[in-house]
Amino acid sequence: MAQGDFDRLLQRASIDRSTMEQQIRAGLAWNRVLERRMLQEVQISDEEVDEAFTEIQASSGQPQSQISEIFLAVDSPSQEAEIRAAAYRIYEQARDSGNFSALAQQFSQSASATVGGDLGWMREGQLQEEIATVVAGLRPGQVAEPIRGTSGFHIVLLRDRRTVDPGAGIATMVTLEHMFLPLPSGVPQEERENAKKLAALIGDTVTGCGDLVRLRDESGAKTFGLPSETRLADLQPDLRAVISPLEAGQISQPIETGSGILIVMICERQEVGDVLREDIRETLVRERLDIISRRLMRDLRNSAFVDLRI
Repeated sequence: MAQGDFDRLLQRASIDRSTMEQQIRAGLAWNRVLERRMLQEVQISDEEVDEAFTEIQASSGQPQSQISEIFLAVDSPSQEAEIRAAAYRIYEQARDSGNFSALAQQFSQSASATVGGDLGWMREGQLQEEIATVVAGLRPGQVAEPIRGTSGFHIVLLRDRRTVDPGAGIATMVTLEHMFLPLPSGVPQEERENAKKLAALIGDTVTGCGDLVRLRDESGAKTFGLPSETRLADLQPDLRAVISPLEAGQISQPIETGSGILIVMICERQEVGDVLREDIRETLVRERLDIISRRLMRDLRNSAFVDLRI
């Protein structure tokens, strides 16, 4: 977001900046309450992690959706109309501004608000039926109109979709370095072959990721936008097919892309276990915090008036 865009967003939504600042401070204070009062209450057992890990392995080959949400709780029927109206105002801002994460941090009453509403990759069975039905009809980048769930209204952004192929390496984490030799469009085949030979020579010469990085920096070669650390399952299928057989310290054969020649080296390869299990534990903690925070918010609302004007 460019300088001044946030103020223009507030003006378009008829939100006073001082009101927004108060909401930000309130949100930060609420996060501190969650940390102090709830983190000690949330204990995730190894058995729960193992069960979730087994479910992830069994889901290989099933479609997954990467989604974010803004949640507004409805604690009594008398709030229904007011919160529905608030949900639609937030939905319109999210749809028009493209800044879903900031709106989630400000208005969502879910524990995921601290990470911009990010729920990560979800399988259909992990979502409420009402939400899963709507998500199935969204395009990546599309924000759904408010969905009435069991506890309130959900505003959902579909960020991406994927299907993890069986055996794709969902349980394998790799650290990568690479070097990219760009080629202009329409380059003669001879030049393309020469670039492939150079890439192969580089692959035969370097002795490790440090060598590859130094050579790349010294030559001024461009990067290809590959993440330095990722799960194999999150890579594009064609790239994953080339990288999957490699061990740590091995470098790929030259890979032809539409814009040049790419070589990739695996610096470190870790077959899941601790890495994925720690991610699972964090997700379970966040889900448990979400339940507790909603219960606490409901109790607070029952004993005090909360101004929901936006």
